Amino acid sequence: MTIAQVVELPGVREAVEDARAAMDLLRKQRILRTKGIEVRALALSESARAAAELGGIELPVAVALLQSSISTASAVATAPMQSLARFHAIALANGATDERGRPRDLTSEESARLFAINELLASDSQIPALVVAALVMGEIMDLAPFEMANQVVARTFFRSLLIGRGFDPDALGLPEVGMLALGASSFAPALTAYKSGTAGGVAAWLRHLASAVQFGARRGIEICDEFGDAPTT
Repeated sequence: MTIAQVVELPGVREAVEDARAAMDLLRKQRILRTKGIEVRALALSESARAAAELGGIELPVAVALLQSSISTASAVATAPMQSLARFHAIALANGATDERGRPRDLTSEESARLFAINELLASDSQIPALVVAALVMGEIMDLAPFEMANQVVARTFFRSLLIGRGFDPDALGLPEVGMLALGASSFAPALTAYKSGTAGGVAAWLRHLASAVQFGARRGIEICDEFGDAPTT
């Protein structure tokens, strides 16, 4: 199944377009012209707290991962293996030094699958960024190239791709907040479906992440509204 065929799986295009519309609406909020820095700071703060809860990591580590996902977004697509290692090293900031940024021993088949991520990242620019990011996240989580912190790394990579591929270039969305809101009862079945390798399973995973991104964009709009309603001094 090609990536173009993935986009046409049941409900995928619609879910992606709904998420795209929510993100576009967020980016058009007028308050960003005057309070953009403040809005973005609050959005990143909420995202970091959600990421910390999702990954069971300390808040400073979550903040560092978010900052790295933004600062290195342009390099994720061109140097994905280095980006994976960088995110993993940050995730294990308080762990064993010899494990930070180092993958586990992979079989030849697993190595080939890991490096196949390069092909996903080289997808035609007409393929929605959310689809590419969701597929890469799914592959990282299914393959689990590290001994630990694979979900943390995968989520960070997902966000960085959304930024780097122009879906959320200003890092205004809160996908981690959306993932947390949907909860493990929604996430676990979606990931299991993706791991099944069936067309229906892949579609379910993509729809799940699109819903999380849409939720996060809507939360971003709420933050904009809060700043717009705040009294001036």
